[in-house]
Amino acid sequence: MIVWPMVEESENIMGKSRHKMPLKIEGIVAFGAVNPSVIAERILGDLIKCFTSPAWDRTRPGSPAPENYIDGIVYQGGGTGEYPDEASVSIGAGATFMVTYFTAIGDPYNQ
Repeated sequence: MIVWPMVEESENIMGKSRHKMPLKIEGIVAFGAVNPSVIAERILGDLIKCFTSPAWDRTRPGSPAPENYIDGIVYQGGGTGEYPDEASVSIGAGATFMVTYFTAIGDPYNQ
């Protein structure tokens, strides 16, 4: 898996800096005897489930109060741009997510 943080936007709102950062995630796996398009769709499904599941904790590690560090993660699209030729043994798929989070104005290391 490869994580590509993209260029983010920021604005001051409600006394905080709100950041919106697109995040591109790519997964690559050997497909063996299974049809590569089936494996690519499984990769995409796994990426969506992994990054958008409400089951994981979005609070800042070590925070004394359970305040969310990440306000939201929204799946924006994804899939496979190119399928492998017959000599290939691996397939990849990617997904883009919009991550929204808040920090203190002028201090990106603190909420």
